[in-house]
This record gives sequence, structure tokens and C-alpha cells, in this order.
Amino acid sequence: MTNIPFISKETDFMQELDNTIGKVEKLVGLLLQVKQLCDSDLGLSDAEIYLTAKDIAEQFGCDIKTARKYMERSDFPLIECGTKKVNRLAFLEYNLHQQLKE
Repeated sequence: MTNIPFISKETDFMQELDNTIGKVEKLVGLLLQVKQLCDSDLGLSDAEIYLTAKDIAEQFGCDIKTARKYMERSDFPLIECGTKKVNRLAFLEYNLHQQLKE
């Protein structure tokens, strides 16, 4: 079978395009969440404003141990007040910046 270079290049381009579209969709999702939080009323409960390691694990689809490691990063917007939590809006902003770095 003969290797046809332009088909290979087109396939690579389409895969890269699909990856880029996936990243843009993630960013749009994060921005929509930020907008939704900004537009919401201030009557949110603490459970809705602050995320725990369990919430972070659910967000990333990982176990709690991995989420805790992630939360220990020096640039992570962690709040330590008896328990370790993160403000939902700060978490979304942090993830947005991490996505933009990629």
C-alpha cells in the first residue's frame, strides 16, 4: 500500500482541529459557569459557594486523594479554615487560566 502524504497531513490536521475544538468547548463551558455564578443572587449557601476535595474530585473525575494533591499546588486558590476549601468562582478562574496555558 502506498503512503499518500497529503491524506496523512489532512488526517493530522483534522485530529488537531478536533482537539482544538474540544479545548474551546471546555473553555466556553468554564466561562458559562463563571457567568452563571456572577449573575446569580448572593443568597447562595456555603455548600454552593465553596468546593471541597470531594467536589474537586467529581469535577475532574478522579479520586479524592488525587484531588487533594491538586489542591496542594502552590498556585491553587485554596482556603484553609478548619477544612480545605476553594471558592467556586476562584476555582473556575484558576481552571480557565490552566486551560489557556495548554
